[in-house]
Amino acid sequence: MRLNKVDEIFLATLLLRWQTTAPDDRKEGLLDGVPTQNSQSSRMQYALQKLCIGIEDKCYNSLSAYSRRTDGNSFISRDSTWMLAPHHLRGEWYLECKMSLDQKLNILSYLNKIGFNSALTACVCDFVAGKEINKYFPTEEESIEILEKCKREFGEIET
Repeated sequence: MRLNKVDEIFLATLLLRWQTTAPDDRKEGLLDGVPTQNSQSSRMQYALQKLCIGIEDKCYNSLSAYSRRTDGNSFISRDSTWMLAPHHLRGEWYLECKMSLDQKLNILSYLNKIGFNSALTACVCDFVAGKEINKYFPTEEESIEILEKCKREFGEIET
């Protein structure tokens, strides 16, 4: 299962950049010039920030509905007052990060239901879990096919 849409390859490339430049797991480092700890929570925050650009309310509202807790709160919410480890997403949205890896992956599995394909969803899940994501990128042959399709759709790109 590989990525085959240009926009999803771009998003996954941002995740790969983190993966290849970040410090070891649970160590502090800089991400885009900002001090950040490389952790499951920070990786999930980063992935959701990038995936939902331009569709924040739609994306976060949907994930909020799928991440309801037994106490009625959602792990993704505009209300961070109850959260033990809130991570800011965008706008008024927060992610409660005091949860297990299984809970994080369960929430991310709903990315399919809001329009992201299964390859990107699996890539994001592996990224958050700290697993290699190179396997999701197209082969050289697949890349050529994707570029040819882009040329047919959009015409030649001037350099």
